[in-house]
Parts: sequence; C-alpha cells; structure tokens
Amino acid sequence: MRKRTVDLSGFGGGYEAMCQTMLWRGVAWLAEVRPRFEDVWPERKDDKPRVETALFKELDRAMLRPGEDATGAMFGAAMSTVAYIARHGVEKWLADVEAKDPSRIKEIRSAWPSLRDDDDALGGARA
Repeated sequence: MRKRTVDLSGFGGGYEAMCQTMLWRGVAWLAEVRPRFEDVWPERKDDKPRVETALFKELDRAMLRPGEDATGAMFGAAMSTVAYIARHGVEKWLADVEAKDPSRIKEIRSAWPSLRDDDDALGGARA
C-alpha cells in the first residue's frame, strides 16, 4: 500500500526516511491519543519559550525512540508538521502543500517504522 506525503527535508535517502518515520509516528499518536491541540502545544502570550507539556513529551517519545538518531532540524520539521496536522488534518496539509509546490508531494510505502531503513523511501511516483 502506498501513502501520499510531503518531502520534508529535500535530502532524500535515510535522512528523509527518518523524517517520515517521525512524522507518521506522530500522526499515529494523534489518532490514538486524540489530544486537544492546546494541551500539547499551549498558546504563548509572550516571548517566553514554549512550555513542554506532559503530552508534548509523550508525543516526543512516540516520534523518536531511544537509540534512534535525528538532528534537531529533522525533529523540528517532523514536529511542526505534526502540529499543523493536529490543527488542520492530513488532507488539508497535503492540499496546502500541493497548491504551493506540487513537486514536494510524494508517494511512499506505508510500512512503518521499517521505512526508516529504506534508503529509497521517497523513490516512488509523485502523486
């Protein structure tokens, strides 16, 4: 089975595969836990750093597991996308990106988390 997604990094290979793994783990966590957006990402009313809630930390652990390696940029791209999806949904996310840059829409195998080990994770046809 194939799934539409967005190329998060532009780097491809194992780098993008790890971004996708974190992204879809986060989406799966959202579907399972069904948190209110503000309980994970509380609104800031000033310039103080965002408070990491217990649910945010739980999501963090669901997305990146012990022993896995990801840069801050990789994690940030995946987490910010999960936040957007939490607020707007997967279909709106895909539609919004496709309207701006259709070349970023990709198809991937929907086998998770094995995708992380696939260097050709985004080698499929564009949607």
